[in-house]
Amino acid sequence: MSSNTPEGKVKTAIKNMIKKDFPDAVVVTPMAGRFSQAGVSDFIVCYKGRFIALEIKAIGGKLSQLQSAFLDKVIVAGGLAAVCFNVEEARKVLQKCSKS
Repeated sequence: MSSNTPEGKVKTAIKNMIKKDFPDAVVVTPMAGRFSQAGVSDFIVCYKGRFIALEIKAIGGKLSQLQSAFLDKVIVAGGLAAVCFNVEEARKVLQKCSKS
């Protein structure tokens, strides 16, 4: 994850926020590569017993068809899925789990 790009800066800020504000969350950042599944979200989180997929985009960023399909599958399976453009949006998704 390059933190030099606008999207990379958002990813770094969200990762830091999760570590600080939700220390009990398990966070996985899947790496792209030969053996990975295309379209998997940037952050896979387990928090308060909930499966959460967060796709991170910079302002103006668009989901690919594979990313959209992955988020849809997470929702159908009973998880939470969201596209986040900033830290506050990601925080709100995790806070939903705190209230359940």
